[in-house]
Amino acid sequence: MSDTSHVLIKFHYHAWEKNNPDLLTIDQHEEVIKKYGKCWFGRMSPISRERAEALRGQIETGVDTYAFLYCIKVPKDVQEDRVLWYRAPLLGISIGDPKDRQLIPESYRDKQLGCAFLLGGIEPIEYPAGETPKVPGQAAVRYVILTGPPTPENLYLTSDPNQRIASLSKFEPTEGPTPLKSKEAHEDQTDLQNRVIDLQEEVINLQNEIADLKSYKDFYDRIISTDYLFSSESFLETWLADNIHKILPEFEIIDRQPKLNWPDGKFGRLDLLAKNKETDDIGIIEVKTRKRSQKSGYDQYVRYTTWARQNLDPLKEKYKASNIKPTENLDFIIITDFVTDEMKAICKDHGIRLVHIIGGLSFERVI
Repeated sequence: MSDTSHVLIKFHYHAWEKNNPDLLTIDQHEEVIKKYGKCWFGRMSPISRERAEALRGQIETGVDTYAFLYCIKVPKDVQEDRVLWYRAPLLGISIGDPKDRQLIPESYRDKQLGCAFLLGGIEPIEYPAGETPKVPGQAAVRYVILTGPPTPENLYLTSDPNQRIASLSKFEPTEGPTPLKSKEAHEDQTDLQNRVIDLQEEVINLQNEIADLKSYKDFYDRIISTDYLFSSESFLETWLADNIHKILPEFEIIDRQPKLNWPDGKFGRLDLLAKNKETDDIGIIEVKTRKRSQKSGYDQYVRYTTWARQNLDPLKEKYKASNIKPTENLDFIIITDFVTDEMKAICKDHGIRLVHIIGGLSFERVI
């Protein structure tokens, strides 16, 4: 039996606009394929990330991978034995909204998708009247393997290679006691068999959902842990020295922890000394986290800017390689992981730039 996995997707005859009798699911996607050679077949609910990666791996290594499409919710006024099965080469998978949205049919292009399957040419799989294989169960997306040519009757569940995914609606006896011969018993046993299959599918889907939730939890935990990276002023300062352009693109760092001296012998150190690339003026950057006093940033603003204005010529000489032209119109920037209304008011009143670190992942220029 082949180890190659494929995917089976159930879809509604009228998918996104059920009240529009002229808008058919397959027709919408075929129009996109006719224009672009491929299309996204989208779904609102997500799929297993692990399964998606496995299918992607197959596709990337050149393994022929298929999406089998099975039509349900066919209106009563439509011919009963219309084509219910379609097959298309599976070219890619997107978890969440795909970027190239022009490949999504217009009827649901503005929807937020949980996943999407990139399909090549969609071809119908036709059967004689009354012989179209049916797929029991409620699962909308199933992962299957093939035991022969790529047709529905050769599809088996990857989770149970002995369980056929599609078959005619007729009773197929299994090992065990001889089934009852009456029509009622036959129907009851068939119904019971289908209910067991449904329950098995539900269990498999729940197991996949649990695996997905664990994966998302692990990912979330990794995101939350980054909040602690910038709780260290030293780490944040080091990061800013190399990445200031990502937050304040108009600045470049010209020195870290430069020493300043007062005539009475007192001294201090700036966190970062920067150059405004637009004006060639200097900017003083102070890094503050909630582990340190936030108010010290205001005190440093007064002390550091006063010192800088009294030492414009020495600064110009010391950093002449950076071509700075320091003036009294210098910038003072506080970058912090904790912002209050008081801080915003004081910074705005004194012309201090304020940058807020959000969750260790992004930066917001508040002032």
